[in-house]
Amino acid sequence: MSQLLDKLSDLSQLVDKIGKRLADLEAENDALRADLKSKEIAVQSMQAEVDNLKEQHKLMTLTSSLPKGEHRKDVKLKINDMVREIDKCIALLNT
Repeated sequence: MSQLLDKLSDLSQLVDKIGKRLADLEAENDALRADLKSKEIAVQSMQAEVDNLKEQHKLMTLTSSLPKGEHRKDVKLKINDMVREIDKCIALLNT
């Protein structure tokens, strides 16, 4: 009977160890998920910044090929207005 109680005690301790290990792994998993989520948000933010910079580059390339003087300023203003309007549309689509 004593051996049976010893084995039962050992089994109980093993179950406790497994339970603690499970809790530790679940906590680690939660932390990793949170870290992944924050990194995904950072990637999305960086991608939006890259897209914005690409648009600015296109705009700069386009405006540098335009004629000099007052006409050029008018065209730049119109292009800037168009870009702002496009940005507003994209923002509305993302919500």
